[in-house]
Amino acid sequence: MESAQNLVQQLRDLGYAPTVNAPEGRKVTVLVGPYENPDALTRTEARLATNGLDSFRVR
Repeated sequence: MESAQNLVQQLRDLGYAPTVNAPEGRKVTVLVGPYENPDALTRTEARLATNGLDSFRVR
């Protein structure tokens, strides 16, 4: 949970509004989005990578 909190702060510093999903007994996930525009999604992925943050798409 601590690393998720750090990630949330990094994302906020970059101007995103992340949400946290922390189901009991499962991994914590930090989400940004949703994105309906494929170009906005691609730009966000590139910006996250540029800032050293790993990401993956969730449908």
